Amino acid sequence: EDGSECQCQQSECFLQNTDKDHVEDMTTLAHLHEPGVLWNLTTRFSTSKIYTNTGSILIAINPFESVPSLFGPDVMRQYVEAAGISGNGTAGLSPHVYMVACAAYRQMMRD
Repeated sequence: EDGSECQCQQSECFLQNTDKDHVEDMTTLAHLHEPGVLWNLTTRFSTSKIYTNTGSILIAINPFESVPSLFGPDVMRQYVEAAGISGNGTAGLSPHVYMVACAAYRQMMRD
C-alpha cells in the first residue's frame, strides 16, 4: 500500500484479480479465493456497501452502526417495483436483503 516493492516466491503468492473496483457479485471475480473475497468485502464495506452477492447467496457484513440510507419505505419500494412481484428480477439494483425478500415472495406465489 505504501508503493514499495517486495519479492516473494511464486508459491507464496495468490493470483490477483485485475478489477480496480469491488464487484457486487463475487462469482464475476476472475480468481475466487479467500484473499480475493476478503479484499472485495473489505473494499465494499469501506464504501458503506454491506451487502454482496455470491451467485444467489447474499453476504451481509454488520456495520455496527445505523445505516438509514439502506433501509426504509423508499428503498423497499425500489426493490419491490424493480422485482415487479410478477417477476422481472431486480437487475440494476445493488445487492440487498430486500432483493432476497422479493425473490422469496415471487417463488412463494408461484408454488
